Amino acid sequence: MKVGFVGIAVAALCLALSSQQAARAQAFFAEASDAVSPQSEIVPLNTTDSVNLTFGAGWSMISLPVLTASSDSLKYLFPNAISAFRFAGAYQQMQRLSPCTGYWLNLPAGGGTYPITGAFTDSCSNTLPQGWSMVGTPHNGTPVASIVQTPANIILSVFGFSGSYTQVYPSTTGTPTVAQGQGYWVNLTGAGTLKMRAGGVGKALVGEPEADVISGSRLLVQANGFQVALPLGVPSGQLVELPPPPPAGLLDARVDVNGVSMNGVPATAQPAEYRLRVQGMDLVLGWDIASGESQDWQLEVDGQVYALAGFGGFSPERAPREVWLRYAPQARVFALQGNYPNPFNPSTTIRYSVAEERQVRLAVYNTIGQLVRTLVDQRQSPGGYTVLWDGRDDAGDLVANGLYFCEFHAGQFRSVRKLLMMK
Repeated sequence: MKVGFVGIAVAALCLALSSQQAARAQAFFAEASDAVSPQSEIVPLNTTDSVNLTFGAGWSMISLPVLTASSDSLKYLFPNAISAFRFAGAYQQMQRLSPCTGYWLNLPAGGGTYPITGAFTDSCSNTLPQGWSMVGTPHNGTPVASIVQTPANIILSVFGFSGSYTQVYPSTTGTPTVAQGQGYWVNLTGAGTLKMRAGGVGKALVGEPEADVISGSRLLVQANGFQVALPLGVPSGQLVELPPPPPAGLLDARVDVNGVSMNGVPATAQPAEYRLRVQGMDLVLGWDIASGESQDWQLEVDGQVYALAGFGGFSPERAPREVWLRYAPQARVFALQGNYPNPFNPSTTIRYSVAEERQVRLAVYNTIGQLVRTLVDQRQSPGGYTVLWDGRDDAGDLVANGLYFCEFHAGQFRSVRKLLMMK
């Protein structure tokens, strides 16, 4: 059942175009203590030097890589700043800034470059609660893999901000790194301590979750010259919870899944609907729907329903009050769609559809016909399905590079696709 629209907690932090507007927005936020939190530890180097921090107009997530030598006043460090906020369960307005803490900084048109002088921060140690916290970084930043976590492996995800939220960790490309001068959201499985050392050497993270991106149907949200893509029909294990919304006016798009804000829509064989929360200036709502899912998805914007097919979009006349996404699978045929990615490493997503209730078997074989992995062997109802093959056999061992075959059986229907594993 639909519920009334709940305003985003930071809606008062509108993009300030004048100091008078900023003053009205700040009236909604509690004043925080200017003292350095006793829960954080800052270890400066002996060297006194200067670092230039450059930020654009509007809101940025920032931190100080320097323990300032003269003043920690917001107006001293960023003379033209409109406001700065930290997060401690709620947003709190700050007049003084400390290293190792993440802040939302609001700058007027043009932004600027700011020389910050003092002792470089060699390391940061923050004791944080379960859930989301904003953190800063030491001088020169550090790889996420080198962050010392106590207890171990409590980091679920890390997000930065560049026009919209950017997922830093988990990541399947490169070495996830938090950069100098930037602020970040971290999501912890439980209360604990994170210790970052400047320029730490990365190492493999134990139990690092996979974050494969599926190139299937997507909902596209554009604003402020940026775009967010929300994948549709994602295996639930690949969805990631998003940080608290950014200040109003900035681009943000999220899906409510059982009361949690996620970065996509979970796969399901049954009809379902999801509340979307979108914000940004000059919004454009679009979609890119895979051919096998034409008409399966519907978008409802303030009571107007759009059947989604192919590639399209529109610009709402005003900021939407309610946006819903519905999955209503249409009549199906028996089919085994192509997998993505292909070639793949180490996993690939396989999609298929069932026209009538049947016993379904989906299995992977090698080139000499030997069974490698049984992915599905059960009776299934009509609908579209998504299965992730992690590149392992039935014994749990990672398979070798090479060509494999995926065979789909549903009643009398049979189809085979080639899968190419490349490392």
